[in-house]
Amino acid sequence: MQLHRNGQIEKEDYDMYITELRICFKDISDALALGENSIVSNIFKTAKEIVKQGGSIIIEQRYENAQSDILAKYSTEYEVENWKNKLNDIQDILKQHKIE
Repeated sequence: MQLHRNGQIEKEDYDMYITELRICFKDISDALALGENSIVSNIFKTAKEIVKQGGSIIIEQRYENAQSDILAKYSTEYEVENWKNKLNDIQDILKQHKIE
């Protein structure tokens, strides 16, 4: 990519894309607990785009003084959608708004 003086970006012959997105499960659960479903919805939209391009999504539990544990890894839209549906099942039980 080249940035011109007028602020225009010229795309070259290659595309840049994310090949791996690591998501801390606590961040997702905290956002849902606070009712910030739009944040989680945007994470899922981004995750679906990444797997469409051949990337993967890694859900991890992070620790302050130890290495993270990998809880799950998704590489298809179906897997990402299935994970979202499972979270929405929990949202239903808790009588909270669903993730879009």
